[in-house]
Amino acid sequence: MKATKLTALSFVIMLLLAACSGTSKIDNGTLPASDGANEIAVALFERDDLFYRVAADRFEDMTGVKVNIKNYLDKEILYRSFETGDYAEQYKIEEIYVEKMKTELMAGIGADIYHIQGIDEYVFGNNGHLCDVSSWIEEDKDFSDNIVFKKLLTGTSDGGKQYSVPLGFSVERLYPLSEVPEFGSERLTWREFFEKTKDLPKKSKVFDDTGINIFMNRYNAVFNKYVDLQNRTQSLNNPEIIALLKECKKWQDDGLCADASEPHEEAAYIQESAGDPITVEYPALYCCSYAWPSNATILSSQPVEIYGNIERSYPMVSDYEEGERNSDFWPSALMGINAGSKNRRTAWEFVKFLLSPSSQVSNIDDFSLNRQIFAQSVEKSFKKAEALGADVDVAAGVAEAVEFVGDSNGFYISKPYYSIGYDIIEDYFYERITAEEAAKRIANKTGIFLKEMN
Repeated sequence: MKATKLTALSFVIMLLLAACSGTSKIDNGTLPASDGANEIAVALFERDDLFYRVAADRFEDMTGVKVNIKNYLDKEILYRSFETGDYAEQYKIEEIYVEKMKTELMAGIGADIYHIQGIDEYVFGNNGHLCDVSSWIEEDKDFSDNIVFKKLLTGTSDGGKQYSVPLGFSVERLYPLSEVPEFGSERLTWREFFEKTKDLPKKSKVFDDTGINIFMNRYNAVFNKYVDLQNRTQSLNNPEIIALLKECKKWQDDGLCADASEPHEEAAYIQESAGDPITVEYPALYCCSYAWPSNATILSSQPVEIYGNIERSYPMVSDYEEGERNSDFWPSALMGINAGSKNRRTAWEFVKFLLSPSSQVSNIDDFSLNRQIFAQSVEKSFKKAEALGADVDVAAGVAEAVEFVGDSNGFYISKPYYSIGYDIIEDYFYERITAEEAAKRIANKTGIFLKEMN
């Protein structure tokens, strides 16, 4: 589960952007005509840019257009952070990238394509700094639903506008970490989940995440019920928000989930070493696990048994209403096109190319939004399980996974204003203030933001 904390600096910048509504805007409503560019620039913040560099070389071979890739995340810094556990240097580099992207987008200069990272793309898009590609997707035959998962690909849109194209996605799943009762295919709310599991014998807790993160999921699910962005009003200081705070805190105090005030040990997983399983002690009964190409079998209802361990998963717990955006589908590698670029059509062609079988391979980190590549990665995962002795139906598993993704309702969008009161929520869970005081402060802080936003 993810909760993005809005820093004070980001909050100030968003308020400053709100004042930029007078910026001259380019009409990006229709698919641009050919611009004849022979060179474009792409700015990235990726731990591994090999995929992009290989794609750039192939694109140049096919079109004659040179793609200059600039990755601001230094691998040496990344590896040093992994080794030492000190991420300050990496965070500083990310801050530099984000500030450079913001400055260049607002000035209409810089790269033609940006890897969207650390900004609210809707603020920048609505102010005319990122291209709205919603109509481009509709016009372009390469984005038909039989080629891509269109409902997901357009799942980053907001209010009919879309300012980035996701290249991939991951899926949150509820994953049992020991022998526990099975759930069905229906999604459980957090209250239903803890009601069903409260009497289970537990090693330390039922769910391997903090009370704060569980609250954030529930808070985001009801946010639009109490906040009217169009009219800039809110009523967050209400009994439901107070009750949500208290209930999540009680689950934490009762030991049903991780304690936000204590060091959080991530759930351990069965790993392989020289073909032999390593048995580990699990700190919880269930956790939030991500489905990637490497473990795509958990998208299927088939239990996959390897080395005596049964792999299965269930829909992630969520308080979102049925039919709303999928709270368990997360977009990755968001590509935004600079509205100030003179090479918008060529930039668009390269973004399309990044989604095509000509550039993508089945073992990239995340699932591809291209149907063919996605099916290949799921098949590969099932065949690997089969080779390790699992009794699986490969074809049925692939078909089920494709149907599951194709029926999704779009991505979960983590808006920065969802997390405006995150520091206040922390104060409540750390028992510095009451739930009533927390709700009051969240409402006041959100109200200030709404008055200043564009």
